[in-house]
Amino acid sequence: MKENKYDENVFFDKYSQMERSKKGLEGAGEWKTLKEMLPDFTGKKVLDLGCGYGWHCEYAADHGAVQVVGVDISEKMLKEAENRHSRENITYLCCPVEDVQFEECEFDIVLSSLALHYIRDYDQIVDKIRKFLRPGGYFIFSVEHPVFTAEGSQDWDYDENGKYAKNRVKLTDLKEVMTKWQDTMHECDGWNSLYWSNHDQARAVSRFGNESEPYRVKSAKMLGTILHMMQGTPYIYEGEELGMTNAHLSLIHI
Repeated sequence: MKENKYDENVFFDKYSQMERSKKGLEGAGEWKTLKEMLPDFTGKKVLDLGCGYGWHCEYAADHGAVQVVGVDISEKMLKEAENRHSRENITYLCCPVEDVQFEECEFDIVLSSLALHYIRDYDQIVDKIRKFLRPGGYFIFSVEHPVFTAEGSQDWDYDENGKYAKNRVKLTDLKEVMTKWQDTMHECDGWNSLYWSNHDQARAVSRFGNESEPYRVKSAKMLGTILHMMQGTPYIYEGEELGMTNAHLSLIHI
């Protein structure tokens, strides 16, 4: 039996209160980036794996898709999808993503937003998708990441500094997310990439530690110890090994 948390009343009620559930695609932090990756839907047949409320199904249908099939394991999610996003060219199917069966070369585009990280056998589902797709077809997907989910609201935790925010993540929330990714890695026989930051985020010391002296060095050592004591492959973003912090510039002259 595949796990289905979304049909549990408490879990579903909490999910329905999220911004993405109330505002749709515009309330989803990843949508702006994902939208730029989408191909032209005109005249295409589309499969949405883990369709949830059906936001992406509706988007595809409204942008020229001739047929859209949305698949989700949750009856509650699909009921919302049918109530909110019903179209003549959209069909919703209640089924675990891993168990879907379609003809070979049946779809032009396969979408999956924030669903595949729940799948135990990634190779198996990707092989299925390859068979479902027509030659030259598109497979576009997104998955969750601790940097995105740790804050709790599942949105980028911007502040007045934009994406270079000094994060206000609660320690207990951060520990919970890290534990989840370590445990799930073992359950799925996987291997994680470990990193604190990249060029699109604040420096780790500024974001998760304390950049003021004398805590800068202590924060950098603490963050380095956490990263290297977890199982996975650690990635050190340039300057991180020196305990670099955000650059504080009030004015830039060109």
